[in-house]
Amino acid sequence: MEELTEIQNQVEKTISVQDVRHELEFLKLIDSNKRFYAEDVVSKAIHRYENIWIPFIKQNSVGHSTDTNFSPPIDVEWVWHVHMLAPTRYTEDLERSTLGRTINHELRDLGSAKENLRREKTQRLWEEFTQKPYNINVMEDQTTDDIKHISNFSYNILEASSRQAAFYYQVSLPHYTSTEFIEKCISRYAKYIYLQKLKPNNFLVPCYDMDIVWHTHQVMPVFYASDMKNILGRILNHDDSVNDRTPGSKLSTTSQDTVKFWREIFKMEYKQPGAMYRGPPPYGKLKALTDEKKIDLISTEFTHLSISKIRIESPLSDQTEEVDYFKVECNTREKLLFKVFESRGAAGSSDGQLRVWEIHPEEANYHATFPVFADINHEIHIRLNTLRKRSGLLSCIRSWTSKKYLSNGDYKFTDDKPHVFELSMRDGHVAKLWLKPGEVIRSPVETELLIEPGSFYECVIPETIESMWGPVPLERLPAGVDNNCRAVTHRVLKQNKESAGMSVYVIHSLPLFMSAVQVFHGEKMAVISHTVGSSTIGNIRELELDTTYKKSAWRAMLLKDNDGDLGILVAGWTGVKKGVKGIPGTRYKKGTPGQPGNPGYCAFVYYNLRTKEKSSFNMPNSVGSYLVKVSGFEINFNAGSFVCPQTENNVLEKICLGFSISTLYLLVQPIPDDVHSVRVKWDSRPKTSKAKEPLFLKNDKLKLLAFAGLYELSRMPTNKNLIRNKNKRRRNSGLCMAGCGGYWAWYYATDVDHHPELDGDFDPDCDANGDDFSFGDIDIDVNVDVGDIVGDCDLNAADFDFGTGDSGGDGGGGDGGYGGCGGCGDG
Repeated sequence: MEELTEIQNQVEKTISVQDVRHELEFLKLIDSNKRFYAEDVVSKAIHRYENIWIPFIKQNSVGHSTDTNFSPPIDVEWVWHVHMLAPTRYTEDLERSTLGRTINHELRDLGSAKENLRREKTQRLWEEFTQKPYNINVMEDQTTDDIKHISNFSYNILEASSRQAAFYYQVSLPHYTSTEFIEKCISRYAKYIYLQKLKPNNFLVPCYDMDIVWHTHQVMPVFYASDMKNILGRILNHDDSVNDRTPGSKLSTTSQDTVKFWREIFKMEYKQPGAMYRGPPPYGKLKALTDEKKIDLISTEFTHLSISKIRIESPLSDQTEEVDYFKVECNTREKLLFKVFESRGAAGSSDGQLRVWEIHPEEANYHATFPVFADINHEIHIRLNTLRKRSGLLSCIRSWTSKKYLSNGDYKFTDDKPHVFELSMRDGHVAKLWLKPGEVIRSPVETELLIEPGSFYECVIPETIESMWGPVPLERLPAGVDNNCRAVTHRVLKQNKESAGMSVYVIHSLPLFMSAVQVFHGEKMAVISHTVGSSTIGNIRELELDTTYKKSAWRAMLLKDNDGDLGILVAGWTGVKKGVKGIPGTRYKKGTPGQPGNPGYCAFVYYNLRTKEKSSFNMPNSVGSYLVKVSGFEINFNAGSFVCPQTENNVLEKICLGFSISTLYLLVQPIPDDVHSVRVKWDSRPKTSKAKEPLFLKNDKLKLLAFAGLYELSRMPTNKNLIRNKNKRRRNSGLCMAGCGGYWAWYYATDVDHHPELDGDFDPDCDANGDDFSFGDIDIDVNVDVGDIVGDCDLNAADFDFGTGDSGGDGGGGDGGYGGCGGCGDG
């Protein structure tokens, strides 16, 4: 392949890693302000490009070598950029213009001092040349008379801009800026050009890794034209208008041809991790919340409440005793407000049939003030102790008798006017508190959110109806195959059990091998997460796929809101150690102790794509806890609740993250089919056993796992189910190419082929069914397919052996026992 080597050398000479990064930086700049995609802004920019920029270059540049001395405004550069991505039309249109030739362009560091000076120079010359401003405010409406002109261009830049708006999303994940990844992109692009040379009459479709390099090449139009003519003898056109991905479409058919040719010529697979189509961008498809509305989710009205008077009423009767002293304590759950011990007027005053004690905290300088929140019930405790002196047999000896009256009440702040709160005590005693609110303000507070669980139900959610799924990339099932799902809706409640205005919808689709979590604000979907594989996330360094998860069958979920990707969550089961059975001793030989197995744990990494912060945590953690904190947000798996710190302004994201953690935990956890049989065996183990309890036996205690689908495992796309479906049916692989030639490839392959993330410690060929749990003399048939989901796949159900450690002679060794699926065994 000497010719291929020459093409690679030519491509690498023209395109550098830094060029591709500059192209990505420019696309990111445009995408960061969606107004650059708006019709009025694009129309205005086309007018400025055609009627100002081209004449400006004609007057100020003598040719391609000096074109790059100038930089147009960003809005003009965007439409110029779009025009260059149709190279044959770009050449034709510019040669027909008053300039009579193409304008050269080079990729630059937009934030460099050199580029800033170039733009300052261009701005001065521009405004002298046209008497119109260089920059425009794209946030303002640009619908003016001067954009209603008829363009002389043959290429519809306005429509093309709309198509290109979706492109950056496909190449926006962090691995696209990796030097190693870009170098592979450039190499694969060279192979793509070579394939074009061999198949000049075929419409060939690139993956996105090649396409970003192709874009980079085209926006260096002089180099691109020269390189293509040298290599192909023509300018290779770029057509992004062919984007129908349905089976049987042009993209679908030609993409299959591209895959076939690639395999035949290069003897390698065409698809590349992190280079495939990952669905439409979420912009405009989810509910957007302002910062104020986000903060309002954990905000409530609060005030400082003062107790101006306490009145305790006691019914009078013939048996009413005189009281010499009394003590009153008042406190909330959080703090003691005051304690009063008095003798003056201890007997109290009479008010009809009542004995009355009154206390005025403010007059006594007790400062009985405490904060109250509108959405929280506050406990107020009142305790009254009455004491009376009694004389003994000797006049010099006195004794005391006392009675205690207690009362607790829940106070809820509802009125900002002074009011009386009444508490009932025993024996007809009543405590009344005169309460005086201060200024009422609304403020964020630390908030506990609870889940009111729904019930999973069977449903068919067509993969073709995006409104039901949200912005999730879905494969097309074969005709006649329904997308049967298990789904549930949970309500999110405040601490007082009132609605928090949020709900969570969980979907598991085994036909699509897809799990999704949707978080609603009111009736509209606001945040979503869904399972993704290596074809989407590639090998992002921060996700530790080559280190932490190198030997784990990992799974991942991508979180999104209306502005785009939020973060990526990865989980994998690791730390599993197979137990080793002990050897019982005999009369003449000492036994060998067994070595207990280790059930391992689920290791998580969450990488926030907005803040670039990474959080790593394990479940359970080193002390066996299932409490997870991410940036101060607390997820309590036992209670199935969330605690939001006062400063949290991404509540919807964190709730989605909590359910995503639960979902991935269930997808990767090694677990047998018949948990009940293992439970019976575990409960009947010898009292002397030192075996470690399999973690899946603790699942029932974790409410958040139940909310995510603990009792739906047979209908979820777990690691075990993915393997079990291997070779059982033909399925659409979901292989997708780039936006200017993407498709859903319909070809037959094993499921594991599309989940390379399952390659670590995951042997798809193992057939270790094993059908007994050994209890010495007792065998129980439980039919557990353990081998399909564990590391070396050399374990079977017999490894669920808790053993008795029968001794003989000098002492016996217990069984190491179960390790692959949970790590039991006596030491």
